[in-house]
Amino acid sequence: MARLILASSSPRRRELMLHAGYEFQVRAPSHEAEVNAPTIADPEQLVLDLAHRKGQDVVGQVLGRGAGAAWVLSADTIAEYQGRVLGKPDDSADARRMLSLLSGTRHHVLTGVTLWNTASAGAPVEAIVAKTTLQMDELTPEWIESYLASGQWEGKAGAFGYQDGIGVLRVVEGSESNVVGLPMEECDRMLQQHAHLIPRAQDS
Repeated sequence: MARLILASSSPRRRELMLHAGYEFQVRAPSHEAEVNAPTIADPEQLVLDLAHRKGQDVVGQVLGRGAGAAWVLSADTIAEYQGRVLGKPDDSADARRMLSLLSGTRHHVLTGVTLWNTASAGAPVEAIVAKTTLQMDELTPEWIESYLASGQWEGKAGAFGYQDGIGVLRVVEGSESNVVGLPMEECDRMLQQHAHLIPRAQDS
């Protein structure tokens, strides 16, 4: 059976896949695939394109090394508020701006996911966008500064980590794991439908 590769440098996505019971390898996309974001106004199309770039990059790595058949799962996550895309903050000032913008609002987290088979690498076998609606409490300036000082905002879309248990976010609609970085319900479906992969936790 072809192996599964997670095309991501995110420890949170790795933890989600491990917790689900999958056996997989991790291969990080190249720096170019990670940082050279396209200019696309539509948030859903943008996050799907970002996930596509990561998957395509890792598929190229696998084929370039003659590493045999594999399934490649890639993802990218952004926050969106009133059509404005909020990716990973550049620094603490950028994180402060994002948190101030989202304070007291209902907003969305979008994750684009693509699944590839290296045997037919021209295009992903499936590509989806999962959306989760979140409500954030009103944040005081003191809370924001304390959170910034903790460093928990680093590397997280919208400058927040739902998985950190910060207590100011509630899922209103959609997948909870999607906010962490992978909509596991959709990932399970895709992997079972196309790759016939069943996580150990369900294989009983």
